[in-house]
Amino acid sequence: GYSTSLVTSSQQGGNGDLALSCAEFTKLLRDLEFIDHFISPKLAQQIFSSVQDAFDDSGEGDMSYPEFEEAMVAVALARSTNPFLTHAVKVHAFFGDKLLPQVRKKFPAIFLKIGNVI
Repeated sequence: GYSTSLVTSSQQGGNGDLALSCAEFTKLLRDLEFIDHFISPKLAQQIFSSVQDAFDDSGEGDMSYPEFEEAMVAVALARSTNPFLTHAVKVHAFFGDKLLPQVRKKFPAIFLKIGNVI
């Protein structure tokens, strides 16, 4: 599953062999309860496609760890509709108030393994 790949890659500072397919990325967003009125499955697919690096070697159609990081920033920005906040504030708030609590809730064993890395 995607969770083992995320742990491995995160523990290696993002240099691991994370390779998420579009379906796995969408499933992860759904599992974390981020597929909603802000992010539809179609928008998740668009985010996945938009972060693809034509020159990476993670395999055609797969999302590498740096692409995953970029995708999560896009998710953060898509979920915040306040035009008066900077991108940095939106991303920081998303990671601290939404992403990490959801990871802790949905994947407690994984969070314990990588908690000191995040």
